[in-house]
Order: sequence, then C-alpha cells, then structure tokens
Amino acid sequence: MVPDPATSPRRVSWRVDPGSGLRTISKYGLVGLLVALLVLAVGTVGFVALTSTTAEATEALLLVALALLFGGPVALVYLAVAAGIDGADAVSDLLPGAERPDPRPLVAGFLVGLAALLLAVFHPAIPLAYAGCLVALYAVDALRRTAGSVDPETSTLVVESGDGSREHDVDGLRAVRAVRLGGYALCLLRYDGARIDDPFLLVVPAERLPAVRAALEAIAGSESDRRRASRAERGILAALGLLFLGVAGFTALRASGRVDGAAVAYVAVALGFFGGLFLLVAWRA
Repeated sequence: MVPDPATSPRRVSWRVDPGSGLRTISKYGLVGLLVALLVLAVGTVGFVALTSTTAEATEALLLVALALLFGGPVALVYLAVAAGIDGADAVSDLLPGAERPDPRPLVAGFLVGLAALLLAVFHPAIPLAYAGCLVALYAVDALRRTAGSVDPETSTLVVESGDGSREHDVDGLRAVRAVRLGGYALCLLRYDGARIDDPFLLVVPAERLPAVRAALEAIAGSESDRRRASRAERGILAALGLLFLGVAGFTALRASGRVDGAAVAYVAVALGFFGGLFLLVAWRA
C-alpha cells in the first residue's frame, strides 16, 4: 500500500554537480596506473623471453600471459560482457576515463603511476597505498556528485549516476536516520524485509534534507506489501554461507604448507567472500 497522495509530500528531487578536479585526478590516476602496470608486465615478459630459454622461464612467461588475459584490467571486458553492456560503453562504464581520454592528464597519470610501481622496490605497499588513495578520491567525488528523486506516491527512489539512472522500489522502508556532514547529509535507510539491491545510504545536499526526509518518512509510515523471507529461507541462506566459510577454512588449513600461499589465500578469500555474502543476505532478508 502506497502513501495517501492527498496527505503525503510530493515528489522531491535534488542535484549537486561539483567541480571536476577530484574526478580528473582520480580517474586519470587510476587509468595511468593500470597502463603503467601493463607496460611493466609486457616489458618483464619481453625481457624474460629474450634473456632466458629455460623451461622455468617459459612457464613464468605463460603464467604472466594468462594473468594478463584473464585478470587485471583485461577482465573488465569480460565483466562488461557478463553484465550485458554493449558497444564502446562497455569498458568506459567500468573503467572511468577510457571514454574520451585527454592526453595530458593521461600521460601525467601514467608517469606518476609508473613511479609508484617502481617505488615498490623500497616498500611493496607504496603502489597499493597510491591506488587506495585514488579509489578513495573517486569514491568521495562520487558521493559529492549526487542527484535523484523520491516519490512518496509510488514509493520509489531514483538515483542518478553518470548518464543513467536507477529506480528502486522502497516500499519496505521502515526508518530514516540523517547525519549532516558540511554541505551534505547522509541518509541511512532501514527496511523491513530488506533485499540485496535496496539502497542503504543516500547522499543529498543539506538544504534539501528536510524535504527529502519528509518524503522518505512518508513512505516509511505507510503499510508495506513487501513479503519478508521465511525462517526456512533465511536458514537455507545462512547454511550456505556457513558451508562456504567452512570450505574456505578447511581449504586454508589442509593446503597450508603444501600449495603456494598466494593460491591458497586466493581460494580462501573467494570462498569466504561468497560465504559472507550469503550470510549478509540471510540477515537482511
């Protein structure tokens, strides 16, 4: 059941488009770092291929080639295909800055990224710290660049991102909590029978908070037709999560000392991730 149109607030929208400084630094920094990583990888493969003919070198060359084909930046193309993204937008949607690269910041990002990778000889955490800072800058810019709308009459929330938008059915919304941070406000949303795709964090300009909050609270105060998952369904999800976590722990214990540590860590983390995801869905369902 949706709110009564005669008494509930009307549709509320907002849009904030800050400067492009943080976005330019972060996106070209990330692209430059990936390009520098590819250049170093190809250079290393070429050096090994030209300077050694042993079987070990051939195996190492094959391993690096497979890693380049099935992991790293190239994997973005496979993810785009899996997500059903067509055309030239496939990579640009997943790799910011690839749609219309500006040569000057791209070259600067490449040089700084190459320097960060070379500094790994002094401490291996330097490239990781640099990449983490770029990701953090990109996330901050994405949070500041907010646009969307709330319609209490239809119990829908539209969140705009880039050139597209996504509509969410928030009929199960039950509580709204807001925290002001400077010129922005963070709205924390809690649902009755939450789904994995429900938005739990909404960033709006501080001056639009009263109107947005009133619209969200109108939805939260109405009856919901959303069905909560039964105990049996939640139990099955939790059991699957525990199974994945158990297999991850068993694999790490049994393979420790027998198989390469990086391979064991990869398998354990992958299984543990899916186990945690199942438990999260069971808890929110």
